[in-house]
Amino acid sequence: MAASLAVVLAATTGVAPADTVASDVSVATADTYVVATKPTTNFGTRSTLKLDASPITRSYLSFYVGSSGTVVDATLKLHSPVATPVGFTVHPVADITWDERSMTYENAPAFASAVASSGPLSAGGWASIDVTSLVSGAGAISFALTTSTRTAFTLSSLQSGATAPHLVVRTSTADDLEPPTTPPDLAAVATGATRVHVSWGASQDNTAVAGYDVFRDDQLVATLDGVARSFSDTGLEPEREYAYGVEAFDGAGNRSLRAGPVSVTTAAPSVNPVVVAVGDIACDPSANTFNGGMGTGTACRQVSTSELALSLEPTAVLGLGDLQYACAGYEAFLQSYDPSWGRLRAITYPAPGNHEYGTSASNPTGTGCSPVADAAGYFSYFGAAAGNPSQGWYSFDIGAWHVIALNSNCSRIGGCGLTSPQGVWLQSDLAASDAACTLAFNHHPRFSSGPHGNLASMDKFWQLLHAGGGDVVLSGHDHLYERFAPLDPLQQPDPLGMRSFVVGTGGKEQNTVATVQPGSEVRIDDRFGVLEMTLADGSYSWRFMSTTEETPLDWGTGTCH
Repeated sequence: MAASLAVVLAATTGVAPADTVASDVSVATADTYVVATKPTTNFGTRSTLKLDASPITRSYLSFYVGSSGTVVDATLKLHSPVATPVGFTVHPVADITWDERSMTYENAPAFASAVASSGPLSAGGWASIDVTSLVSGAGAISFALTTSTRTAFTLSSLQSGATAPHLVVRTSTADDLEPPTTPPDLAAVATGATRVHVSWGASQDNTAVAGYDVFRDDQLVATLDGVARSFSDTGLEPEREYAYGVEAFDGAGNRSLRAGPVSVTTAAPSVNPVVVAVGDIACDPSANTFNGGMGTGTACRQVSTSELALSLEPTAVLGLGDLQYACAGYEAFLQSYDPSWGRLRAITYPAPGNHEYGTSASNPTGTGCSPVADAAGYFSYFGAAAGNPSQGWYSFDIGAWHVIALNSNCSRIGGCGLTSPQGVWLQSDLAASDAACTLAFNHHPRFSSGPHGNLASMDKFWQLLHAGGGDVVLSGHDHLYERFAPLDPLQQPDPLGMRSFVVGTGGKEQNTVATVQPGSEVRIDDRFGVLEMTLADGSYSWRFMSTTEETPLDWGTGTCH
């Protein structure tokens, strides 16, 4: 259940209220949508809510109001990523026992007549709907949303983070009138062309700081809890100045003076493509650590890593295999990978891992496993982007770079030797490319200090790539991050060798370093995260970004051969 945050709606910015009207801001505790044409399908872990009149598509939301006292007014606030001229209507739902993880159109609770409507919605705006008549005080409350338009549209859901639905309930109770101190050390730093990192120090209060409001150009953009000390603002315009401020509030609704404003200008857009690479990502929905897709502190962190990847706004995503556990069944992809990393599917170039070839026999508790080792779920989910299902290898160009996706499941595709079908294709592909730089990616690493160690099955491909002028090789398999110096196929330092990375930190779980291999320069085995690479003409740079730090844990540059 999401915690309620108490705030006061003051008439003047930065002035503590003189009355006793406090406001309880409750983030949705659950939300989902249902579709008439898919009566038994659950959509409870999606990052958006959906509405449509044909086919009938309805959304449901649940909140918990924590404040007591007489209700002055109540406002339902929903964020709209897209514009629509019609909007939606709000209905009360008497049944508050529904579960977002199991609700379908078939078992969805009944709702009463509409009490309010949003009117037209603007892209990126917030709809504020008066629902005072439905809120009587503390406790759980549910709403249903419907629309009359036959053009489907979406609203941000609980999984969207700062733009999650929330309910603002003002009540006439507040005895504490002392506001928190102004947040100190406010800073704003542009971390790209479309994102800014805002940070501040802790405010002090006579009871406790309940939360912080972040403002951009005097508009509220996020409400965070009392332990928050930073916020990443994304989706901004390049080369534009923005001004940020932060206010603290306590449990009685008293607000601090606003810190700031501090101004920052976003960077110019990059002229070079940026790729995000990672493997070993999404847990099976049947895993005991799945937790509705949100995982635990040490496992099933696919939502967190996908949020990180989205914030980096890459040109392309390179999937380094084992993208969906335990057997990459199509239903597992839909329930786990799709609500998280599926948001980047349109720009994803995948490579298959060993779990993509899992079967129902080897994974008896897996979701939607194929009876044979054919990676059917993987190829069905990614379609043409994954290449020929009998091969799984392909290549493409991005910017000045030639990029090669390899299938390292040698026993499934006729071997990985020089004369194997893939080996012959790789030699031909390298010879045909006139790109200045070459990057290859696959699941199984040739060199790794993780528990799987060095894999000799990749030796021949390394020989071909090295002879063909390869520059960078990316792999997963071991659930850690590792960077190697440029090496030749014999694992010897070579100024014309290939720099390789192991990036198995996509969310499934973590492995510890086993035996440190020659040439290993950096090893990180206690973080989930992604590798970000900027592919310039004749050079490249990299950053390993974790889900828990705002600054990179590893970074550097290299030149092509």
